[in-house]
Amino acid sequence: MKAAIINSLRHKYHFKDLLNYWNMPRSTYYYEIKRYEEPDKYETIKNEIKAIYKNSRETYGYRRVFIMLRKKGFKICAQTTRKLMRKLELMPDMYWGKNRKYSSYKGTIGKTAPNILNQKFDEIKPLKVFHTDITEIKMENDKKGYISLIMDEASNEIMGLQVSDSPNFNLVRNTLNELYKNNPCLSGAIIHSDQGFHYQLESYRKWIDKQNVLQSMSRKGNCLDNSPVESQIGLMKKECLYREKIDSLTTLKKVCSDYKKWFNYERISRKKELIPIEYRNKFLKIA
Repeated sequence: MKAAIINSLRHKYHFKDLLNYWNMPRSTYYYEIKRYEEPDKYETIKNEIKAIYKNSRETYGYRRVFIMLRKKGFKICAQTTRKLMRKLELMPDMYWGKNRKYSSYKGTIGKTAPNILNQKFDEIKPLKVFHTDITEIKMENDKKGYISLIMDEASNEIMGLQVSDSPNFNLVRNTLNELYKNNPCLSGAIIHSDQGFHYQLESYRKWIDKQNVLQSMSRKGNCLDNSPVESQIGLMKKECLYREKIDSLTTLKKVCSDYKKWFNYERISRKKELIPIEYRNKFLKIA
């Protein structure tokens, strides 16, 4: 700030010379000094913005910060929130990169299922439609870890998340068992997946049939058919996995467990303006 510099040097140099040197009109100088000395009316909000941004693991853009500010009772508009975040240099940049896609497709080695959803992702009732997939992450020890995730379409809640050093069926089975452990009443629900070999196996279909769950599958090679979980995994990578130093499978398991807890109980949805567990509890309470 030129005016502040000029003000700090007035005891050493002539005021007029300083103004000429910095090419600043006298009126502008006094205006800037007056504004500089006035208390910042946004100071409290700025501190709250910084706290919200930090608690979001530095992942919230201005829209989610704006939602949180409103929930906390602050009267502020979205554009002011955006301007303040820019001044504070609090703008996440992890969402712009592309994720590398892992594919477990190995051809038709078992039985496929029809695409019941057909890209109609409009379920609003929790625990009715689930999406599942597997992804791969390369660790710093040059080994690979595999993550199996199952999510609720309506609330975006992560219902199961398991990690292994092998993309075998046990990884998928453990994910399904985690889903069932927390939600034993799955009868009539839909579980949608891609055509990865795990989901074609007889063992997978037996688990599905035992729980009276409907199996739905994407068309071959069409990631848009399972876009909810594709987006979920992409978020997890950008918000967490790519920002952490993961040097072992043990570390990967802990990082994924911490992220699941944070995502379900703290991360707010920009569209729903609720965290996943809030959405589920609110909807089930109404129902």
